[in-house]
Amino acid sequence: MCGDPLRFGEEVRALESLGIDWLHIDLADDHFAPNLGLSFDLIQCLRPVTSLALDVHLMLENVDRSVERLLGIGVGRITFHVETVVDVRATVEKIHAGGARAGLAIAPRTPIENLWAHVHAADMVAVLCVEPGFAGRCLVPGGLERIRLVREHLDHAGLAAHVMADGNVSLEHIPQMVRAGADVLVLGSSSLFRAGISYAESMDQIRKAIGAV
Repeated sequence: MCGDPLRFGEEVRALESLGIDWLHIDLADDHFAPNLGLSFDLIQCLRPVTSLALDVHLMLENVDRSVERLLGIGVGRITFHVETVVDVRATVEKIHAGGARAGLAIAPRTPIENLWAHVHAADMVAVLCVEPGFAGRCLVPGGLERIRLVREHLDHAGLAAHVMADGNVSLEHIPQMVRAGADVLVLGSSSLFRAGISYAESMDQIRKAIGAV
């Protein structure tokens, strides 16, 4: 549940004031990703207290049922893993029919070529740069190169989909990720939510890291 609704709203407004574009939420099931993410109840509580788009990343196996629940809540962006569904195009079409944008995610262990048959239907491609399931993991070898390959493929095909970098998006890695072609950054424990520093200070440093490209 939401806990203290007043404090909950204050936290969301603090994030809105930073000028961020979306609120990124991970849902995991302890099967596809070895952890439990945030809940549908939390997303339900978030929707009425912010005008920001809710960007939900499904790190779970029962994608279609989750998509239906999220569309019912009013989530604007839903990203699922190509590893978890049989008919990627059908799931993308279900998301679009519900009025949301569809993203495709790919884990580090999956060959990047598994995306190519599906990216033409997507609004975004999320490249995981850490193994899914836990915050604070190290950038996987080749993560930056995978971002570059996705951007190169989209550009060559004339596709306008966003490229998201997700995982260890740190002040050190942000310039490299942007240079590789990422235009969406998932800001987490290695950048925005660091201990002992305010959101505003963190965001100022993040913008400087982006500007250094």
